[in-house]
Amino acid sequence: MGSSKKYRCYLKKLLLVITYSLLSISIIKSIYKINAVSSVQTVDGIIVPIIMYHQVKDSGLGNDVISPSEFESDLKYLKDNNYNTITMAQLIDYVYNKKDLPQNPVILAFDDGYLSTYLNVYQLLKEYNMKIVLSIIGKSVDEFSKVKDENIEYSHVTWDEVKEMQESGLVEMQNHSYGLHKISKIRYGCGQMANITIIWKI
Repeated sequence: MGSSKKYRCYLKKLLLVITYSLLSISIIKSIYKINAVSSVQTVDGIIVPIIMYHQVKDSGLGNDVISPSEFESDLKYLKDNNYNTITMAQLIDYVYNKKDLPQNPVILAFDDGYLSTYLNVYQLLKEYNMKIVLSIIGKSVDEFSKVKDENIEYSHVTWDEVKEMQESGLVEMQNHSYGLHKISKIRYGCGQMANITIIWKI
């Protein structure tokens, strides 16, 4: 009985050491990858960091929400460290058409098209002369264009605001689906329903 208990204790310690070692290796690899991802020229091309945001407002701060002053701090850091914001179109031109990118390119990507992007982000872009990629949800833009509800907590941009931002040259519009964020008993986003067979015609 005594040796069995010692053996189990030894196995637990060995398991802890192995787990700790694997976690340490994983963390070190992750730190190395984070440090390696900057806008640098490599043998194969340029590494372009993409920084993703959702909302920029003074309330509900957390995982998906930062304050305008935090976002301005990001822009100031990028400007002071000679980063150049680019669009997805520029990146695609670089990859497929061999067009040049500016030094130290970075993409600032915004998901969903919240009103806070127009009210808080767009003004700072004009001040710092920087670009973003805004991926809007078409259905939300349709709905908020009709009702003109301007509550920064949940409202989305309107088509007029989309047009203004796009025409400025500082905001590139991309598609974040038409209405695939909707969750219902029938379907979650674009997930295939259990009783539906999809047939592709080419």
